[in-house]
Amino acid sequence: MNASTTRNSKRALGLVMIVIAAAVLLAVGQTAEAQLVRGHPRVVSGAWGSAQYYFIDIPRHTTRLVFTVSGGWGNSNLYAKRNPPAVGPWIYHSTHPGNNEHISILNPQHGRWWVLVHGAGVFHNASLIADYDVRAGGSMWGRAAVRAGPSLLDLFGRLRSRRSSRRDDDDDDDSPDVRVVTLRPGVQVRNLRSDDDRLDFFRITVPENVTSLTFETSGGRGECLLLVRRDGLPTIAANDYCSGEPGTGQAITVRNPLPGVYYARIVGARRYRGVSILADYQRRPVAGPAGGIQIFPLENGVPIGNLDGVPGSVRYFMIHLPDRPSSLRFATSGGSGNCVLFVRRNALPTQTEFDYQAALPGTNKAIDLGAGASAGTYYVMLHSPDGYGNVSLLASATR
Repeated sequence: MNASTTRNSKRALGLVMIVIAAAVLLAVGQTAEAQLVRGHPRVVSGAWGSAQYYFIDIPRHTTRLVFTVSGGWGNSNLYAKRNPPAVGPWIYHSTHPGNNEHISILNPQHGRWWVLVHGAGVFHNASLIADYDVRAGGSMWGRAAVRAGPSLLDLFGRLRSRRSSRRDDDDDDDSPDVRVVTLRPGVQVRNLRSDDDRLDFFRITVPENVTSLTFETSGGRGECLLLVRRDGLPTIAANDYCSGEPGTGQAITVRNPLPGVYYARIVGARRYRGVSILADYQRRPVAGPAGGIQIFPLENGVPIGNLDGVPGSVRYFMIHLPDRPSSLRFATSGGSGNCVLFVRRNALPTQTEFDYQAALPGTNKAIDLGAGASAGTYYVMLHSPDGYGNVSLLASATR
């Protein structure tokens, strides 16, 4: 009996070693061809629960490392870390609903960084981009700013903005010493330089239904800060957001910003030149184009109204629930015509593949999962057998 047990133990140990070896070989096979090129998008698609690994090598003196996933449809999550996939936890992560993920790492250690794109649901044709900023050596001011923090920045702001602080606080756009440049979304303003005789501000008007607003400075030489303020000119002492990393590469991201006019200001820690500024925002889609697949995010308890559909059309929606809800309900109401409601967890529903369906005549439909709901991404398909108009869709979950 002891001999048999020993043989069985050896056999089991051998099987475990084979499995481990196969896993190692598979991991090597996956990562060997999964290198990211700086600034070049890589199209990624995957099923629910899928895991795709990528890596990028960054040089010394990198001040900021950024990973983004955008576009396509579905729901993916993004993770990053310095160690290989099998070593240690994923330190950095972005797990928003949909495919709009962003990870920014300040002063990362040089060498190889790993990225995991995980399928929180089905996702398709998203773009994965890795990019980084590099400074040529260190700077005394930059190192001091990182150590001293806001106190040094405030001291510098008082010395730098002594003559113009009254104009800043009064938000006087018409002052002869103040220039306000209107930014167009996604369009860089280049070749900026510090000037003692003039204050340069930049503004962009942000509409409703914006999910992400980003300001970035890059390129050139010198040291600068980036300040942002909503509906007012920013100063060192009065701003909503501030980025003060060493060099000229600064970035500020505002999640779900309120509509209004956002002002940005580049402040020279010492003289800078050749710097570019860019502002951009991403809007939540409110209407789907004819043809193709587009998924519109649902917010818990917030109805989407004025939905229309021609006979035979389909429209997709999604809501991500990271925790198991105590109840979950999807409902359409109002309007006229006839629509059919389909719901499926972690995959797009079709007319033949779905978890739940409400197909009674008219536009007042409801699917109530009650306490049977689980965490995950729920996809909704609104199908129009005969056409419908002015219908509202509501997803409501309680925790």
